[in-house]
Amino acid sequence: MIYRKLGRTNIDVSAVGLGTEYLYNVPKDIVVSVVHQALENGINYIDLVYAFPEYRDNLALALKGYRDRVVLAGHLGSSQKDGQYRRTHQKKESEKYFSDLLERLRSDYVDILFLHNVNTDSEYEKVMGKNGLLELAIKYKKEGKCRFIGMSLHNFSVAVRAAASGEIDVIMVPFNLLSHAMSEKRELLKT
Repeated sequence: MIYRKLGRTNIDVSAVGLGTEYLYNVPKDIVVSVVHQALENGINYIDLVYAFPEYRDNLALALKGYRDRVVLAGHLGSSQKDGQYRRTHQKKESEKYFSDLLERLRSDYVDILFLHNVNTDSEYEKVMGKNGLLELAIKYKKEGKCRFIGMSLHNFSVAVRAAASGEIDVIMVPFNLLSHAMSEKRELLKT
């Protein structure tokens, strides 16, 4: 496995990470098998995006005894209601689901805490502004509940703002062949 520095963290992570979105509604034995196979092949970066209890419980089972070998990412603002994924930028709701994540994982912290799915300039202003999720993430960082703060998003111009802010250590934005020629992608990589 090839390892690279993750953003501004100075943490070495595997060039291939394990996103777990597709492990929702999958039997726990398969979840455990997938996570263990990833770890056995050198993957050390795992992203936990959803707030569903069974999803989190299955991943907690898979990670039992491996927490010290994994760079774990959680999302502040990933929520659920009536069994449906829900994105929120409300602090109280985000606090509830982040506390639940740590409790279910039986962990005191995540390595990266992403401000979840910030896609427009107005969402960026809300999340980064007074009483926004950034304030909550900074509080968690001071308390040792996360080591670094990230932002997940799908908008290159917002990603450039986040990278330039100095507040965000890791940016998660999808790259694909269609985005290769976008000038915003080049600007983001330069920033």
